[in-house]
Amino acid sequence: MPSVSGATKSERPPLHGVARVTGAVSSAIAGLATVLAFAAGMSIVAVVVANIIRRELTGQSIYGAEEFARFAFLWVIWMGVSLAVRRGAVTVITLVSGRGPWWWRASANGLASGVLGLLLVYACWRSFEYVLSPASVDAVSSALRAPMWIPIASMTVGYLFITIHYAHAVVVATQRVIADGAAAWRAVAVGVVGGLALATLLWAIAFACLQAGVTPLIPLGILFVALTLAGMPVVFMLSFVGILGAAGILGLVFFPFGAEDPLFPFRTTQAAMGLSSGGELLVIFEFLVVAEVMLVPLVALLFGAALFARPLLLAGLLLTGTVGFAAVGTLFAAMLVRSRTRDLMLPILLYPITVPVIIAGVRGTAALLQPKPDEAIALMWIALLLCFDVVFVTLALWTFEPLMTE
Repeated sequence: MPSVSGATKSERPPLHGVARVTGAVSSAIAGLATVLAFAAGMSIVAVVVANIIRRELTGQSIYGAEEFARFAFLWVIWMGVSLAVRRGAVTVITLVSGRGPWWWRASANGLASGVLGLLLVYACWRSFEYVLSPASVDAVSSALRAPMWIPIASMTVGYLFITIHYAHAVVVATQRVIADGAAAWRAVAVGVVGGLALATLLWAIAFACLQAGVTPLIPLGILFVALTLAGMPVVFMLSFVGILGAAGILGLVFFPFGAEDPLFPFRTTQAAMGLSSGGELLVIFEFLVVAEVMLVPLVALLFGAALFARPLLLAGLLLTGTVGFAAVGTLFAAMLVRSRTRDLMLPILLYPITVPVIIAGVRGTAALLQPKPDEAIALMWIALLLCFDVVFVTLALWTFEPLMTE
């Protein structure tokens, strides 16, 4: 029996204990994130429905309901992103990293992995600093008088959870490298050296552009496109560009004020997503969701459509399409709020821009209604809707407040 147990221990993969610990921690925080996201989401729905009912009955809104919904929405966003990372459901463009010779793919993956690791470490550090700052600890919200660290902490917890999930993925990948032997180690070495070479090249291009007096948006755009095509998750690219543009690195000074206020990109991110604005987008989104909950079952009943054969995919199409439509509508409504012809101009501007959302929703739903549902096609259209949502939600949240105040 001792020899059998010894053989069993020797057959265990390398880093088995570390992988078990990181896996257990990752699973535990994924469960916690699910509970927090569900509780926050249900709270938003309950508050919005109660607010609608009271507004219809009394003509008055519940005081602080919009603020509560915005704060809960922050927790839904960050916990949702952490769960997407845990399940590998983040969008990655492999146009560059997935093609070409093996050394090129290894270099592109090395660049993307290194930048992502640095981003997460820096984001965790600064987000902890943000939530512990006097602006967070000593401040209270305007309506509910709730401590501001509660909504701000959603970013800190989100970045921490995301980092833990990626740390577990790194441990698992290291296990595979050790098990595969010399060939895998050679690929890792080429990825590290090639990634550093590509990073140096991108730094040189950005530095040359800044020294030539080019507007900082051009080198930032070059870095954004290069890293996105190299395989950086799209969901983190806006954070990366915001942090890099404000803080700078290795002599790349895009905007001088960032050196004096390193927390600026974190404050603006939280403010744009709901800390101090974005309630209008959330309200529109909630109204559309309520309408869909009532209308989709009626459509399925009246037309005999098997809409609920793949309920999760259908929900994904509806939610991503609703977010895109609401974001575009909010953005153009804010742009036209002072125009006398806004009632005429809004549909003229809104519907052409939302054509991609409509096409993606129709084609994705059609794929689910086939005699044999095509899940791959539906997932492709959901991914396209997510890309559309990232662009227009960011534009809507960042520009709504300036458009309304200037």
